[in-house]
Amino acid sequence: GWSSTQRLSGFRPKRRVTNFLSLLGEFRSSARPLAKMWQKVLGHMASLELFIPGSRLRTRLLQFHLCANWDMVSCPKTTLVPIPQIVLEDLEWWSDPVRVSRGVPIRTNPPRLSLFSDASVQGWGATLGSEQVSGVWSPTEQSLHINVLELRAVRLALLHWQESVKGRAVEVFADNTTALAYIRKQGGARSWSLFQ
Repeated sequence: GWSSTQRLSGFRPKRRVTNFLSLLGEFRSSARPLAKMWQKVLGHMASLELFIPGSRLRTRLLQFHLCANWDMVSCPKTTLVPIPQIVLEDLEWWSDPVRVSRGVPIRTNPPRLSLFSDASVQGWGATLGSEQVSGVWSPTEQSLHINVLELRAVRLALLHWQESVKGRAVEVFADNTTALAYIRKQGGARSWSLFQ
C-alpha cells in the first residue's frame, strides 16, 4: 500500500512489517532453523527491499550462507541450517522496527556528483569533478579478477572522497558492466569475491 507525506514516500503496510518482525524473532531464536524457514525469511526480505534503503545488501550474506549449507535440489526443506555470527549481525540490522517501517521517497534526488573510475591489472584511477586519484595494485591484488578490481577502484575512490560524497547521490561511471550491476543491485549472490 501507498501513503503520502510531504516528501511523497512509499511504505509497506504496517501489518506486513509486524508479520515480518514476528517471523524474524522466531527465526533468530533458533540456532539452527529449518531450510524452509530461511527461505521464508528471505522471501519476506525480498518483499520489503523496495521500501527499506540498503536492505537488499543485507540479504546477501543470508543467501550465500543458505546456498553454502543447503542444496534445494538434493536436500529436504527440513534440513537444519545454523546461523553464524556474521549473519546474526545482518539480522540485527533487520530487527530495527523504525528502519523497516521508515519507507523510501518515491522520487529520489538526481545525482549531484559524477564519479568516473577505471581499473587495469596494474592499478586504478578515478575522477570526481576536477579532482583525480589513482593507485597501484599490490602483487596479491594483481591476481584478482578484473571485475573485482573495477569494484575495488570505485570503493577506493569513494573512500578517498568520503567527506565530499557523504549524504549525497553519486552517479558512478565505469566501463565494467558487472561492477556496475553489483553496485546497482547492492551486491549479488553468485560471486563471494565480488560481494566482498
